[in-house]
Amino acid sequence: MSRPTTLKVDGIVYWSLMTYTDAGVLVDADSTPTVAIRKNGTATVDVVTVTKRAATTGIYDCSYNPASEVEGDTFTVEETALISSQAYVNSWQIKVIAPERGTDSASTFDPATDTVANVTLVATTTTNTDMVSVSGLATQGDISSLNNFDPTNDVVANVTLVATTTTNTDMRGTDGANTTTPNTVVPDNTSIASILADTNELQSNQGDWATATGFNTVAPDNASIASILADTNELQSNQGDWATATGFNTVAPDNASIASILADTNELQSNQGDWATATGFATINPDNTSIAAILVDTADLQANQGDWATATGFATVNPDNASITAIKSKTDQLSFTVSNQVDSNSLSGGGSGGGDSKEDIYLHFTTSNREDVFKATGFATVNADNASIASILADTNELQQNQGDWLTATGFATVNPANASIASILADTHELQSNQGDWLTATGFATVNADNAGIAAIKAKTDSLTFTIANQVDANAVTGGGQPIGSGAISHTITVNIDGNPAPAVDAWVTTDSAGTNVVAGTLVTDNSGQVTFQLDAGSYYLWCQRSGVNFSNPTAFTVS
Repeated sequence: MSRPTTLKVDGIVYWSLMTYTDAGVLVDADSTPTVAIRKNGTATVDVVTVTKRAATTGIYDCSYNPASEVEGDTFTVEETALISSQAYVNSWQIKVIAPERGTDSASTFDPATDTVANVTLVATTTTNTDMVSVSGLATQGDISSLNNFDPTNDVVANVTLVATTTTNTDMRGTDGANTTTPNTVVPDNTSIASILADTNELQSNQGDWATATGFNTVAPDNASIASILADTNELQSNQGDWATATGFNTVAPDNASIASILADTNELQSNQGDWATATGFATINPDNTSIAAILVDTADLQANQGDWATATGFATVNPDNASITAIKSKTDQLSFTVSNQVDSNSLSGGGSGGGDSKEDIYLHFTTSNREDVFKATGFATVNADNASIASILADTNELQQNQGDWLTATGFATVNPANASIASILADTHELQSNQGDWLTATGFATVNADNAGIAAIKAKTDSLTFTIANQVDANAVTGGGQPIGSGAISHTITVNIDGNPAPAVDAWVTTDSAGTNVVAGTLVTDNSGQVTFQLDAGSYYLWCQRSGVNFSNPTAFTVS
């Protein structure tokens, strides 16, 4: 971003320093950036104040008040920021100027009181065309004697004589003007009538302009039209065999190749029911045993489609209503004293924190190298089967090279399909297809009615669950020792704001002392409205807040009454 370029003597320079990721996103530096000053190329011990701007990321406000600067001094500002252990340096300069500018070298001559000194010597000019004579210029007396005519009060004297003008061809504009009163011109009705007659004739003859008189028409080139018509008629009559149409440059077809292609396609057509009889194709026998097994299965499905439970060899599962009932019995016990916060019973964890704090848990895992217990060991990797991959690549390369003519690709066989079995499978799938829009209309299906009432009751409970923090259900601790909400008799709701806006996902807790040692409620997490509710007795308390990336002014005193 831009930096100031000038500084007035005895002034203070202010600017902002911003730190970014390689992707151009603002990010906090590892530590507060530093700024060094060089004056006229020499290092100084001057101090630049650098302050992190509150409630922002990667923005630092800087100010510098130099000492003993004079006009013309140049200060070099060297900024250093450490981001992800990488130092970044930015250098720029400030020029010192005087407090006021714009009157340097200005003339101080006062024409009212100052006297112009006599010119002592002017060299004689023998000739100079640049020196213009002032003879003939009006003097002040000449100007004063001018006639100052007042058009409001003065009277213009009559013109005593104007010479008679007998003719003047320079006077134009009214030649041939109509002097009849009123100034009207008689319309040219004859011409208008003629125009009307022409347009009427055009109108009446618009179906055949040739009959309209007075028009210069061009006779069509009927001979050329007749020739064109003859050609198109010949093309039309010979469209079944263009070779007989005269005057066209035609190419004899490669009838031998066409005949060969036709023979092949005829053989394919005549043998489409059994490709095995088509010559020149590499075929393989189908796996009729597997097809037969598939046919048995589909026949069984077909015969038992009214009741899939009777179809042999299929594992069908009835819904586990007992488990659904057990789940419902659990969800029926969920209560929401505070909207969207499930009531919970804290069974473990001493103190007023409602369980072990995150600090205690972290300390537990980092003490005595316990974190090593949770390290995943013994992963095995599998070497790629490069030989098989190479073989597959060879096959695909051969397919690619021979894709224009599969007959030249070695090692491929075609299969004689079991068309009867395929037809039977097709019939089954058609029946399934025709009933796919509404399986209830497919006869004989064994369906199980869902416990919709139970599902609805479960949904009503789960709809009340809220996750302000991902994968952590919002909870309202109602019973149990050391409840996070406190053990007082008064429900006291507090709204936490950041920059004047309600702030969700803020850790909040309450102490009785400003040092923060005696925690009596919390830690709770603010909801989407930035609110938490504690159970406290009447008295004076201190609120403490914490959220990553935000600096709160802790603590905040409040009173419960």
